[in-house]
Amino acid sequence: MKKIAFLMLALAAMLSFTSCDSTDPGDYATDVAYGTVVSTMPVTLMTDSNQQLIVADDSGLPAANRPYMPTYGQRALIYYTSMEMGDGQKSNHIKLHGYIHFDRAETAVMAAGEELDYGQLSVDIYNNGSEYYLVHVTRTVLDMAMMFTATDGKLSEHEFTLVLDEDEPVKNGYLNLTLAHGASAAEENTTNIGAGFFTFDMTPFTSYMTDTIGVRITAKGINNANPVQHNFVWAN
Repeated sequence: MKKIAFLMLALAAMLSFTSCDSTDPGDYATDVAYGTVVSTMPVTLMTDSNQQLIVADDSGLPAANRPYMPTYGQRALIYYTSMEMGDGQKSNHIKLHGYIHFDRAETAVMAAGEELDYGQLSVDIYNNGSEYYLVHVTRTVLDMAMMFTATDGKLSEHEFTLVLDEDEPVKNGYLNLTLAHGASAAEENTTNIGAGFFTFDMTPFTSYMTDTIGVRITAKGINNANPVQHNFVWAN
């Protein structure tokens, strides 16, 4: 319950910055999971712990977000309650109370000798000064909340890329990554802050993950003159 309470607070904080595809989880969810939509009829998610969850009831969502109709392959963080079978045991059918949808961003391997480019604009992993919000990293996917400089927050005007440098792919046991942020010319000169939820495919880095304990992400930072680093251990 402590974990879900923290994630609910994180979601409430993020929703004050962004209008992305997410809902308030409400007060009734008892479980939380990261997963990928593997079927849309019925809506079924495969969680990162290899549990199949079928959305049998979406009445816990706000009316404006019903019916729940995600696209195939959508990454999501869901807040839910497991439904009970006749014998009182929990089933894999769930009542959905809230969700966050993650927009897909890019990953790339930078060849040895190439010069690293952080992009024109600042970006950082969303935190409250002492704790990171919504950072979930496995050996196949990285989901996280980010803050970035943006004129109006239109994600279509922005590119986010997680880059591995072949000159130093691993540093102190962590996969050594850089978060780059570029944007259209109209978005380049601004101090406004936008926010969003993003997912990165980690499989291009698989061959570099041997004996690593997690990822180190270097970002240009919003309130820092120099790039800032964040370390995260593997979730599984």
